[in-house]
Amino acid sequence: MLKRLTKGLDEQTTKDVRASFAGSAVLRRHLVRVMEEDIDAILSSMLSQDPHEANWALDQAARVAKVKAKKDLIALIK
Repeated sequence: MLKRLTKGLDEQTTKDVRASFAGSAVLRRHLVRVMEEDIDAILSSMLSQDPHEANWALDQAARVAKVKAKKDLIALIK
């Protein structure tokens, strides 16, 4: 669990968050799996798009941002 999830919380709330986090392991593993599948789909779509399309660069940048956001969420919940 990352420290930033409990940063700024009082002691009791920190204990509650830690307990909830520990109790949600199955759900968190499933969410990580779902997000990793989404990442794979995004990366696959990046390779399949024709680079000569008008908005190719913008589409690629948007996809990279989506992958980064999903990886950041995975890091928070692992």
